[in-house]
Amino acid sequence: MPVYLIQAGTIGPVKIGHARNPAKRMAGFQCGNHEVLCLVRTWPGGQSEEAALHRAFSDYRLQGEWFRSCPAMLDVDPAALLNTASVKSAPALDGTANTIIRNALTQRGMSQKELARLLNCSEPLISHLLKGTVQPTYRRALALEQHLGIPHQTLLPQPVAA
Repeated sequence: MPVYLIQAGTIGPVKIGHARNPAKRMAGFQCGNHEVLCLVRTWPGGQSEEAALHRAFSDYRLQGEWFRSCPAMLDVDPAALLNTASVKSAPALDGTANTIIRNALTQRGMSQKELARLLNCSEPLISHLLKGTVQPTYRRALALEQHLGIPHQTLLPQPVAA
């Protein structure tokens, strides 16, 4: 059963899945999607290879089987990923996400407690974000953009060459 990548639009999110007939599967998704979907790539494999791709690109997960687009998705071999954990990520742009968030809090005179309330998350999570022990998820990066004015792209891990 082939493993596939289906992308929404040209730069939109990518669905990683497996199906007997990926083109038919895509047609099923198309009726509920306003973006034109494109079958970007298929590989031989099944659930194990799909799960390996999900693990490899976990930093890019949006929801369920949908992921932010990443150039490495086009070059990866799912069979080779079966024994690896994730695609390596680099720090965000010139600084790390934690430094960028900490600076924005300081500039606004905002407390960790207030940020936790705005983001609807725990204070310990904010503490971990500020220490750099966790990276913001895509949704959290969007919320940080909304409340702190930080472009979400600067907070997300960027793929690096293997």
